[in-house]
Amino acid sequence: MDGEPIAAYMQDPMEISGDGSVTYIGVIQGRDWLLSWDLGTSRNLAGNTVLSGTVSTANSGEASRHFELVVALPICPLETAQTRIGGVTTIAFVTDREGGELTSSGRQPVWRLLMDGETGWSLFLDPFGLYATGAGSLATSQIFGAPFPNAPGPALQERLGIKLDFVISEGDFANITTNVIAAPDLASLAAFDGPDDECPQDLNDDGAVDIFDLSA
Repeated sequence: MDGEPIAAYMQDPMEISGDGSVTYIGVIQGRDWLLSWDLGTSRNLAGNTVLSGTVSTANSGEASRHFELVVALPICPLETAQTRIGGVTTIAFVTDREGGELTSSGRQPVWRLLMDGETGWSLFLDPFGLYATGAGSLATSQIFGAPFPNAPGPALQERLGIKLDFVISEGDFANITTNVIAAPDLASLAAFDGPDDECPQDLNDDGAVDIFDLSA
């Protein structure tokens, strides 16, 4: 493996739209590698917080590389002591004629959901690997909290994001696509001890950031 892990920590969104959705599009690259991301948070029709998007990586060097990436996006708080979470993550892997592998790093899951910096869920646990003996493509998905969202999660007040930690072989590239829903756990509403309405974008105080805040 070539050198130290390539690591990036990102938590300043590139764009905040009028409907409250937040999008972070970015890229970092070296002489023979590239890491890019297009991730966003929004509210769905049920008023739940949605995290979705894709991280892409390419390794055109002559040795495998270890990548670490954290992307954390601001959200309006879910004012319950616990949450209900669920979603699906897909890894798509493309190899050159020499084949290749995408694996966990030997110490962490490939994918973790971060809720205010705390692990809400983990997928593709170590040891994990996708392997090919020649040129081709393969993909795998893992889900949790179905029917979505149904798994117990921690409180969520400020940021929702992911942490990726994986090794990819030389000459290969991959896309990791995330779709997650986080909802208030109404059963824990009475136990909530956090601040009331600390979301500055919610101008009309209806508990959601949406187009109606533009006229508030």
